[in-house]
Amino acid sequence: MVLLWIFFATVLVLFVALLVTPFVLEVDTPTARVAVRWGWIASMRLLLEEEPWRYRARVLFVHWERDLKSLGGGETGKDEGSDKKPVAQRRAKRSKPMSPARRKWLLRAVWNALRAGRVRRFRWRYDPDDVVHAAWLFPLFQLWRIRGADVAVRFNGGSELTLVLAHSPLRVLWAMARTR
Repeated sequence: MVLLWIFFATVLVLFVALLVTPFVLEVDTPTARVAVRWGWIASMRLLLEEEPWRYRARVLFVHWERDLKSLGGGETGKDEGSDKKPVAQRRAKRSKPMSPARRKWLLRAVWNALRAGRVRRFRWRYDPDDVVHAAWLFPLFQLWRIRGADVAVRFNGGSELTLVLAHSPLRVLWAMARTR
């Protein structure tokens, strides 16, 4: 009986840990880094430094690295003369249209789920490649900077963005549950 309680407590602790562990999206253009992490569970990183672009992924203790074109599926190896009907001749399945009230609830739930995320780091340096446009944008960016954002207009070239977003599955579920 005690072992059963220990088993249930362990499963409960792991479930809570999965709900609390955040998803983190990192975009850093100066270092050409794009990564997605789910705490200690899984991660995926795009390697954009060399050609061809590659991705490196990890799920628990399994690691692998492949070309990005392997994600798209590429060639299937089927013959051109297969007996499939052309796209125009296939009959499309008709699905039941979503009611306006349900569509409104779904849009509100998605919006609340997006708002549940936290921006941990945001740094944007923008160069419009035109001095006149940069001069027009400079006061706007200064107003944005007064409100606490780390943004700037550059006149000498080199746009860059550093963005780190964190979403916790528990926060997303809570935001969707609060949707009326």
